[in-house]
Amino acid sequence: WLIVAASFYSLAAVYDLVCVGTIFSSFQSTSSAGQSPQVATLIKVNDIYATSYDSVSTRIDSGITGPTSDGAMIQDPTNANVLYATTNNRGIFKSINGGASWSAINTGLPSLVGQHGRIFMIDPNNSQILYLGFANGAGIYKSTDGGATWTAANTGLTSQDSKSVHRIEIDLNLPSTLYAATDAGLYKSTNSAGSWALVYSALDSGGNL
Repeated sequence: WLIVAASFYSLAAVYDLVCVGTIFSSFQSTSSAGQSPQVATLIKVNDIYATSYDSVSTRIDSGITGPTSDGAMIQDPTNANVLYATTNNRGIFKSINGGASWSAINTGLPSLVGQHGRIFMIDPNNSQILYLGFANGAGIYKSTDGGATWTAANTGLTSQDSKSVHRIEIDLNLPSTLYAATDAGLYKSTNSAGSWALVYSALDSGGNL
């Protein structure tokens, strides 16, 4: 059973997702016009992982360094105790105990200074295969060992704009097919991010089609 509450603004905008079951939650709330967004911590209420300002919750961010205001959290669909969290500029953290503790898993990733690696996906057929997209021009990275190591997956992403990634989606019926929304437009891979081809060109510098 999956309940999703979401509010989407633009392709590159911060968005909020709170799920029961498979978890994906951004750590920054949207805000009213003229107001600064609130920054929350990772919390757990019973079996729900989310962000919240309610005191009736348990913080689960012990061991995560660096801000998470633009981050995301996702749960391994095959193991509820395995969680991943992205941060603004400190890379990726992993928990294998439901958020009780976290460890950095950044081997192979580019220098994290100024990098926003927050676009994170798990292969639905093999939870050891992970994809990470950077919004600031570092492109897409892939792990085949649950995040222990990462390698660049940027073949076909030839420009800085094409490596500014704002969203990655996996075809659930054919997980070897992925789509990446970038500042240069929409790219498609049919070989598990082995290479990418442009499908639609962007009409503006924000990646909007």
